[in-house]
Amino acid sequence: MENHGSEQPSHQSWLGITSFSLSVLFGLGLFALFVIVGTMEAQSVGGVDEESPVAIALRLLMFGCLFGELVAGGLGIAGLFERNKVKTFSVLGLAFSVVAFVLFVGMMMIGLTIG
Repeated sequence: MENHGSEQPSHQSWLGITSFSLSVLFGLGLFALFVIVGTMEAQSVGGVDEESPVAIALRLLMFGCLFGELVAGGLGIAGLFERNKVKTFSVLGLAFSVVAFVLFVGMMMIGLTIG
């Protein structure tokens, strides 16, 4: 007699693996960009010119990484709903994306209150 309700997950979810990979990649990108911007701000006498092409490019890259984190989080959520797949990477990808998003928003709020 077959018991279909107790099927074991067979493989990792590709959505989860992609979510995890993207969340780590974009999280490291956000960290690197914050280090670059912080270094530029510390080395310039009057602060970084907000209208300079470099500042605009860095800001666009930050928001691009943030968008990538949102995509990674969405893939993590989708991976959680796959049937008969191991969900470890889906959970990790979603968790890393949420942490990166919250840290990004927190750093932006700190930057707005200090600046």
